[in-house]
Amino acid sequence: MNYLNTSVKLFDHYKSTTEVFHYYGVLAIYALCRTAVQSGDEALKAKCVAELQRFPDHITKHSAYNFPSYRIGGIARSYALYAELMTDEKTRKYVDHYADEMLVAQRDEQGIMSHPYLPETQRIWIDCAMAITPYLLFAGLALKNEQYVDEGINQTLLMYDAFLNKSTGLLHQSRGFCGQMQFSTDYWGRGQGWGIIALTELMQDLPKDHAQYETCKKYFVDHCK
Repeated sequence: MNYLNTSVKLFDHYKSTTEVFHYYGVLAIYALCRTAVQSGDEALKAKCVAELQRFPDHITKHSAYNFPSYRIGGIARSYALYAELMTDEKTRKYVDHYADEMLVAQRDEQGIMSHPYLPETQRIWIDCAMAITPYLLFAGLALKNEQYVDEGINQTLLMYDAFLNKSTGLLHQSRGFCGQMQFSTDYWGRGQGWGIIALTELMQDLPKDHAQYETCKKYFVDHCK
């Protein structure tokens, strides 16, 4: 099986059914960008750029996103800058602006980015690791801003520690959505699935000489056991 071709076909099927945006659309475009870079296909790279150029002005209707970076294409736009698929000044400004926004976003008592509209609930959820860590990692590497990289790492490690169920070794998906400060029990697709995305991206692109590389590697290995 040609996995790169399958990846493109999956994206094309998705796009044939609906407008591609919001967090699941952003994740799909990110996968397409990874596929384009891996394949070296210039036409596919151009397709990725065309998808991202729709953001923010040519999306039919933006939602009330939990992460404002989704308005510009989220982790896909940040990766496109890092991978030099898009090096225009607008992209640089967009990515920098929303990375800076993440540094001051709402957080819970542990310092984890929390629900932006209900701060008193201290709701946190592992899906955020996908939205935050790769975005800040790629932004920091592209813009040479170590603070972005470090905070991206920090958020995933804090979330991993907060959500880890030590009796099972699995991650809870959320806290506070099913009762005050109560953890959910949907471990696999949501807890483990979202959790591994951030750790995988750190392992792929965090420089090996970074002070936190070995720590991130340990978290990744433990997660995969």
